[in-house]
Amino acid sequence: RLGRIGYDNAIGFVEGGASSFLFRQELVSKINRLTAPELRKLMQSEDPPAVIDVRAGAEWTDKHIDGALNVPLNRLRERIAEVPRDKRLIIHCLGGYRSMIAASILEESGFAELTDVIGGINAWTEAEFPVVRQENSTPVCSG
Repeated sequence: RLGRIGYDNAIGFVEGGASSFLFRQELVSKINRLTAPELRKLMQSEDPPAVIDVRAGAEWTDKHIDGALNVPLNRLRERIAEVPRDKRLIIHCLGGYRSMIAASILEESGFAELTDVIGGINAWTEAEFPVVRQENSTPVCSG
């Protein structure tokens, strides 16, 4: 699975898988999650969060949330300086897998107030919220 998102050189694994952490809660952190409608409401507020889209460039070109910053997951560590530290961060990808990995990387790098979008851009478009297509940079309704 990691190879599908740009991580080709895994150097280890946890024997017993995720269930190994049941008895080591000090090694577990939790990331807040919200729905696409909750994100839209936050983005329309007086103090909107920074939205970080960790999908690949071709996915971004196809459609993205207006105002979101594209930092692909496989480039996140090298581009970490581009991620705002003065705002709440909302992270999303296509469906939720990559954004949770990104949240872990950001947390490890000292970021706080991290939130993941449940269902990612798929949930956003299913709710028929507008997206921007890079080729014309115009908001369009999808759904």
